[in-house]
Amino acid sequence: MEIFAIITGILTIPVVLLAGRYNLHMFQLNTYMNGEQRAWLGKNHGRQRMLLVLLVLGVLNLVRPTWVGLVLQLLAALIA
Repeated sequence: MEIFAIITGILTIPVVLLAGRYNLHMFQLNTYMNGEQRAWLGKNHGRQRMLLVLLVLGVLNLVRPTWVGLVLQLLAALIA
């Protein structure tokens, strides 16, 4: 289980960096206008929410790997 936590933590870092780079790029395309960026975030809130969930799960997996396992088991039970 510890190996899984380490691998997940290591894989979380590039996900966060790529997501940050993508969001910075979109902010640049919106010409640094807060209103336009806010509108874009409003239209793409599902993608942003998923990135936030993945970030939280990745960090939580480093801190408390058993909690993430329990959350994933709970989600699997709810889906099934």
